[in-house]
Amino acid sequence: MIVHAELTKWDDKTYNPKEVPLLMNDYIQQFFGCRECAENFGIFARRIINEVVGPTDAIFQGLFDPQPGWDEAKVLQYLMMFYAKKNVKQDGVTSSKATVS
Repeated sequence: MIVHAELTKWDDKTYNPKEVPLLMNDYIQQFFGCRECAENFGIFARRIINEVVGPTDAIFQGLFDPQPGWDEAKVLQYLMMFYAKKNVKQDGVTSSKATVS
């Protein structure tokens, strides 16, 4: 979700890179049945949110800690390619718009 947000909102000047981690944390706090799991995720999410400054920070803080010697630009390029819309399977999904009846 974080990589997808970066891909789709890359040029959007109003995009807040903390948006996805905040939304994920809110969802998990409300809907996870396991309170301990939700609390542990909340700790993880707050760390990400506190460390995010720039647009790609959420990717590196949220997904993994870069190792010494990694070329972060190449890792980012790979993640953007891997999670590009054309590579994400949506079996059975017919619309990206949710409907409530």
